[in-house]
Amino acid sequence: MTLGTVLAVQSRAKAESDRQSRSRELADLSADLVGQDPGLAAMVAMAAYDAAPTREARNQLLRRYDGLRGAEWELSGTQGSIDAMSVSGDGRVVLVTTELGRSTLFLRGEGEPTRRHQLPVTRNIIFPVVSPDGRRIAYPVAGGSLVWHEVRRNSEDPIGPAHTIAGDDDGGGTKGALSNPKEIADLSQDGRHAVTVAEGRVTLWDLEADERRRLPGKLPGVPSKVWFGPDADTVLVQSSDEDSLGLLDDEQTRLLAVDTRTGKSRELGRNVARAGVSGDGTTAVLCSEGRGTDDVRYRYRAVRIADGRKTGSYTDDSSLCDDFALDRTGGRIAISSSSWVLADLKSGKKLAETGAGQGGGLGLVGPDLLGTPEAPVAVVAGTDVSGRRLSVSRQEPLTRPALLGRGDRMVVRSGTGDRRRLALLTTGTPPRTEASSPRYTQQGVDEPLAPDDDAYFGAAVRPNRAETLVADLATHNTVLVHALPSLRPVARITLPVPRANDWGEREGPNYFFLGDDELVTQVDGVVDRWDARTGRRLSRLDLRAVDLTAKGPPAFDPKESPPATPFGVTAYRQKAHHVQVKIDYEPTFHVIDLRTGREDKKLSYRLGRDAATAFLDAGGGHAAVLTRGSLVELWSVRPGGGTSKRLMGPIGPVGEPAGGDFASDFLGDSSRFFLAEGDSARIYEPGGGKYEDSYDFGAPQAFLGVADGGKALLREDRSTAGVDLIRLDPALWRKELCALMGHRDFTPTERSGLPGELPAEGVCDHPASRDS
Repeated sequence: MTLGTVLAVQSRAKAESDRQSRSRELADLSADLVGQDPGLAAMVAMAAYDAAPTREARNQLLRRYDGLRGAEWELSGTQGSIDAMSVSGDGRVVLVTTELGRSTLFLRGEGEPTRRHQLPVTRNIIFPVVSPDGRRIAYPVAGGSLVWHEVRRNSEDPIGPAHTIAGDDDGGGTKGALSNPKEIADLSQDGRHAVTVAEGRVTLWDLEADERRRLPGKLPGVPSKVWFGPDADTVLVQSSDEDSLGLLDDEQTRLLAVDTRTGKSRELGRNVARAGVSGDGTTAVLCSEGRGTDDVRYRYRAVRIADGRKTGSYTDDSSLCDDFALDRTGGRIAISSSSWVLADLKSGKKLAETGAGQGGGLGLVGPDLLGTPEAPVAVVAGTDVSGRRLSVSRQEPLTRPALLGRGDRMVVRSGTGDRRRLALLTTGTPPRTEASSPRYTQQGVDEPLAPDDDAYFGAAVRPNRAETLVADLATHNTVLVHALPSLRPVARITLPVPRANDWGEREGPNYFFLGDDELVTQVDGVVDRWDARTGRRLSRLDLRAVDLTAKGPPAFDPKESPPATPFGVTAYRQKAHHVQVKIDYEPTFHVIDLRTGREDKKLSYRLGRDAATAFLDAGGGHAAVLTRGSLVELWSVRPGGGTSKRLMGPIGPVGEPAGGDFASDFLGDSSRFFLAEGDSARIYEPGGGKYEDSYDFGAPQAFLGVADGGKALLREDRSTAGVDLIRLDPALWRKELCALMGHRDFTPTERSGLPGELPAEGVCDHPASRDS
C-alpha cells in the first residue's frame, strides 16, 4: 500500500468520524429543543440524520415523528408559550400570541412552503384576530390601541404596514393587559370592522375610516367577551353581574346580541359558563351549568343570533363546560376534554369520539372547526399549533388485532352479543372496514364470546401463513373458520367443553393452523387435527395416552384459578403435520406426528426447565424461548438428544405471558431475532452477546404485533380505535414530517442561533422528503 493510499484512507476515516460526531451533536440538540419548539426539533433531527445515519440521530427522528403523529399540519417557532390564537376560515392564516406578548403570523400555502413572520415588538400584543377570509389581522396592544395589517399571501412580504388606531390611553403602559385572554377582540366577516372589550368597556373600530367609538347604550352587567354576528351591525357580548364584593358572578352571566347602531340588546341566554359563535356569525352556542343538584349536567345549546330561536342542543355527562369548536354554520360541535367528541346539535346526537392518540394532551382549542363535514379538523395549540382530524363515525375499540401482509390490514373481533363478528380493517387512521363476516348468531352461535373475554388470554384471531383463512374461537367449544379477505364463512368446528374448576372457570381451547389447510385444536389433553376448509376431523390424539415422561403429567387441579392443562402444544413449522408438546416443568419439547400419534425423537429437543414456550427459526437451529418468569432467551437447538445451549438472555421481563405488551419474530429465513418490548424494538443476532440494532421510542409501549420483516409495528395508543401502526422507516418519517410542517426551512435566525453545522439546503429539500 502506497503512502498516498494510506493518507486517502485516513482522510476518509476522519471525515466519516467528523460526520458521525456532528450527527450526534445535532441529535442531542433535537432532544433539548423538543419542549420549546417541536417543529424545529424535528428539523434538527432530520439534519442530524443527513449528517450521518447514526443510531442516535435515527432515534431522535423517530421520537419527533412519533410526537407529531396524528396531526394534519403543524406550525411552530412562536418565541414562547402560546396563550391565544386566531385562524382564518380556511385554516391557511394563523396568528398566535405568547404569554410574553410576542406574536407570530403563519401562512400555510397550497403546495408552497409554510411561511412564518414574527411581528415586531413595540408594545405587548394582547390578543390576536384573523378575519374569516384571512385578508386582515388585528390585535389590541398594551395601552389600549388597536393595530391591524393587510395579509398578502402571494407577496414576498406577507404582512402589510401596521395601521394603528389610538385608544383611550396610548402611553405604552400595561393598562388593559390580561393574563390568558379569550374572546376579547374580533373582526367582522368582511374584515373592515373590529370590536374589543377591556375593563368592562366595548369599543367598535372602523378600520377603513381609522376611527373608534364606544358601543352605544348601557349593557346589563360587566362585559368580558365579544364576537361579531353575521355582519358589523351585530355584536355578541358576554356579561356578568357583580356580587357584593364587586367580583363577577359566574351564575349571573348572560349572552347578549347588541345592535351596534342603537345599542339595543337582546338576551340569548343566561347562566352562560362558555360561549362560541359559528364561522358565518349566524349561530351562537352556549354552555350552561345545571346547578343545585348532585348530578350536575352541562348543556350545549345553539341559538340563531337573528331572533334567539333555539336551533339545537347537546347534553353530555362532563363535569365541566369544556372548550369547544363550531363548524361554519353552527350545526356541529367538537368538544375537547380527555378526547374529542363530535356531536350534531340539530339532532342532539353524538356522532363520534376521537382519542388523543400518541400525541398526548389536547391543549388550547381554536374556536372554529375547519375542514369538511367528511373530514373535520380541530385546531389545538401548546408549544406549537396543529390541526387534528376528527372521526365522523363511531369506532369501537379494537381488541387484539392480527396483522396481515406488510401490516396494511388487520383482522379483528368486532361487536358484542348478537352483533359479534369478524372484521377486516385497514391500519390507517382512522381504520377503514374492508369486509365483515356474517354475525356469529347468523352462523348458529347463540351466545358468542365478547372480543375481550378472558377465554382468549389476550390472544388474537389466528390467520394461516398464506393469509387465506382465519380461525376464531366463537364460544368455549366452537371455532369458526372464515376465508380471507372476504370473511366468507368456510367451516364450523365443535369441540368438547373444557373442564371447569370448582368455581366454574374454564381454560379457553388452544387452536392454531398447521400449514395452510389444517387446523389444530387442544382441549385439556386432547389434540384434534381438522380440515380447515370442510370442518372434518382428520385425527385425534390424547396426550395422556402417549408415553412422553416417566412420571406423566400433573393431574388436573380443580382448585387452580384459572384451570390450566399441563400440556403446551404449538406448531412445529419445520415439518408438515407435526406439533411440539411441552409438559410443565419438563425440559423437553416433544415433536409429534399427528397422523400417527407418535413422537419423532430425532426432532425433539431439550431446553431449560423453566421454558414456558418456544418457537424455532426457519432452519430449526435456533429457538426463541419465553420462560415462566416472562424472560426471553435465545438458544441454539440440538435435536435428537443433543445438548442445546443458551446463546443470549435472559431479556426482560417482558410482561405477563400472552399479556400482549411485546411482539417478536425471527426475520425471514434467518436466525436474526426481532423483539419489541418496553420502550424499544431491537434486532438480536444469536451468539452476538447483544443487540445489533435498536429503535428507541423514549417511552414505554404496548406492542401487539409485528409484520413486514420487523418494519411494521402495531401497538396500543389513546386513539379511539386503541391501536396504531408505526413503520420503522426513516425515509417515511422524513416525508410525513415535511408534509405536515409545510416543507419549511430553517430561518436565518434559527441558523445563526443554533450550535452545530446545519445543512446548506433545507432538510425538506432532501430527496427523501419528496413524493416519489
